[in-house]
Amino acid sequence: MINNFFKLLIVVLTVSSCGSAIIVSPLGCYSDARWQEFSDKDFLYDQKFYTSTENEMKSNYDFYITEKIRTPFGFLEKEEVRIKLILEKHNIECKNLSSVSYSFHNDFYDILSSFIPFRSQKTLIVMGNLNSRSK
Repeated sequence: MINNFFKLLIVVLTVSSCGSAIIVSPLGCYSDARWQEFSDKDFLYDQKFYTSTENEMKSNYDFYITEKIRTPFGFLEKEEVRIKLILEKHNIECKNLSSVSYSFHNDFYDILSSFIPFRSQKTLIVMGNLNSRSK
């Protein structure tokens, strides 16, 4: 009986640590920027798989920010991340944006942290361009 309880506990802890609920919010970031701008090629079915390196991505944007987002209780509690606060850390004002996009990425340490019960981590990538007058 106790042996089955520990097996169940291990399964529950392992499954609960893999999930995360992250909300990316533009609250407080007042701007005329285009948010999450995608091109037509992003939706083509015959497109071949292509991944850009980080340096290629950085060369296409005026800013490229990576931020580790930790979710202490995995999917049990939502973690809200405000774009405005991330941009302010890097001295970027929302009013100076012309476009901004974000994406999530899992690196080696993000995956490794998912093995710790009730803890998950993802890397948030925020990238975009500034107005020509603010460069």
